[in-house]
Order: sequence, then C-alpha cells, then structure tokens
Amino acid sequence: MLASNVEICYMILIGMTDLFLKRHEGRLISEYKAPEIDPESAQSIESAVGAEAVHRIRPDDFVFENPHSSIDEFEISKSDSITITEYAPGLFRKIRQEIITDKAIYESLIPSVNYSGIFNF
Repeated sequence: MLASNVEICYMILIGMTDLFLKRHEGRLISEYKAPEIDPESAQSIESAVGAEAVHRIRPDDFVFENPHSSIDEFEISKSDSITITEYAPGLFRKIRQEIITDKAIYESLIPSVNYSGIFNF
C-alpha cells in the first residue's frame, strides 16, 4: 500500500511519541546503553559519536495503549512497524537534558495534539 505524506507524518509522530513517552516513564528498552562521556577524553567523545541505539516500535500497540493520543481517521495495521535509529544517543541526550525534558518533547509530539499540523506538508 502506498502511504500518503499525511500518513507518514502520523507514523513518525507515533514513533517519536512512543519513544519519548517510554523514556520519560523509564520503560524504554533499547539495544544501547549510553556510556559516560568524559569531555576531556577524545576517545570517550569519539566512541559516543559513533554509537547508535535502535528502537523498534509497534504502532498498533501505541494506539491501543494511548487512544487519547491517536487519531481515529488513520488505520494502523498489526503488520506496521517503526524502527528508529538514534545516532550518538549518549552525546545528544546529554546536550538535550540541558535544554528540554523528555516529557516536554513527548508532549510536543502527541499525534492528536498535532492533528492540524500534520496537514501542513
């Protein structure tokens, strides 16, 4: 099935909302454990830059668990899946924590709150 831009935006919002919701609630299961970053060590920074975290998300689980955050107009298939690869997660998490919380990011990505914005593409 060919997805429209609107459906793709919706799937991206589901994936990112699920990721930051689980991170905020401490339920995130990741294939990556962020090492401590020593700003004085070039080796520590180099390993942090080269790191990746892969998150696998089932949109149908998100919609079932968070009906208030989803949009009824879009159908989600049980076969749909989202894979998010986070590059340099330890480094960017450390930078992000100084600027914004995971909860604030989660709240800004909720699909139902962004319904009108989805159609701006």
